[in-house]
Amino acid sequence: MPRRVVPIYGSLLRAFDEWHPASVLDIGSGTGATALALDLLNLPRHVILAGIEPSREMIVFSQCSRCQHRVSASYGQGRMTDLAKTGMSLDPFDLIVFSACFPYGFDDWDPLMSALGARRGNESKMILVVEPDAKQELLTSFRRRLAARGWPTATFCCHDLPEVMKDDTLPLPDMQNVCRRLGLDGQPKTWWSPPNDRLLVANPRPKEAGRAGGVVATPGIDAALSIPSRRIGSLCATLSESVGTRNRGGSLSCWGG
Repeated sequence: MPRRVVPIYGSLLRAFDEWHPASVLDIGSGTGATALALDLLNLPRHVILAGIEPSREMIVFSQCSRCQHRVSASYGQGRMTDLAKTGMSLDPFDLIVFSACFPYGFDDWDPLMSALGARRGNESKMILVVEPDAKQELLTSFRRRLAARGWPTATFCCHDLPEVMKDDTLPLPDMQNVCRRLGLDGQPKTWWSPPNDRLLVANPRPKEAGRAGGVVATPGIDAALSIPSRRIGSLCATLSESVGTRNRGGSLSCWGG
């Protein structure tokens, strides 16, 4: 399991209440930690995820995951900076995740902030940023820019995650035979050892899209699968035209989940 599943899962568990995303843009998708975290949450609706990742090897690794019963994922090869400069609308996505994708010393904020827009008109959208502790200054800069556009924000670290994740006494009966074969004594169990990540959430209490008169209109699974999937294809095509020569063979690859 990718280790970054822990902070992403915990932060989403902490943030989600009655609001649940139907479509997710995962920038810096890596080995598929966001898709796996969403699947583990077992949300009451199917989730469509579009991942952007510069490493072809990591995309292949993420495609090997079979733990995606509640998530349909597609991946395109590209970078966060490419996405910001395409000028493409991020409106189709309820949740935007930046997963350790900011380069050290990043300062090209204007294209990114223009793509994200202001909070007004995006009340049903959430932004999650996960970066190692060494990039805390970058997260502070990002938070300040989001606040200037009206986004309410919250920051925390791995040790602020829900207590249920920190239980070191959970037995692992399926591992007992493995331990016996290795000659290990005692009972195998879990342990709390998260990566040293910092997390930033913009709009931590989003409004449910389609809420009218106190009633939440939740799209069916068929609609969730069909409409965002076409938009994901459009996203990959747009990136392909803009990135082009960055990738081997001059095109962006789109990998279906």
